[in-house]
Amino acid sequence: RITGMPDAGCFRVVSKGGCCSWSDTVALHNSSGALSKKCTAAQGSANEAWRCFTVPTLLPYISSALFVLQSQFDHFQLSAMAGIKCMLAQAYVPPWKHTPATNCTASDRSAIAAYGAGWVKDFMPLIEKQNVGLFLTGCVAHEERGTVGWTTLKAGGVLLRDAFHQWHMETLPTIATES
Repeated sequence: RITGMPDAGCFRVVSKGGCCSWSDTVALHNSSGALSKKCTAAQGSANEAWRCFTVPTLLPYISSALFVLQSQFDHFQLSAMAGIKCMLAQAYVPPWKHTPATNCTASDRSAIAAYGAGWVKDFMPLIEKQNVGLFLTGCVAHEERGTVGWTTLKAGGVLLRDAFHQWHMETLPTIATES
């Protein structure tokens, strides 16, 4: 069976702040012609077709199997989209810096927790209804596979490579999450 494996690409559609205007991104990359015709027709207006560039909107129109690798606390989303100051000061991958600018305040930690809870709220109903497997970690990271993630990263006690294999062979439930 054909399976796609997006890694760190399930972005929330945020209404304010941050870097990413999805409508501008679609225009910049001239992506409108590549958007799902069924999805764009369902948006009701050509001005809203950009929404089909986002996973929450597009997922119901994807018929291929997907095994999604994602952090509930995606570093890029926390920094560039949510604008959480201590995340802006950190690199995307360890080793993490330990400076006053990178120390997360109580307010930052609350914003991180709220963003992660919002991610689950936005994506779980869609993922549970589709031919989609999910490997969701609770690590602050952008990209899950990396150079060693395939053989070392675990969620729910299961290695990424084993979770994919078992899901692909239909012997593992759809969702493996880190507790």
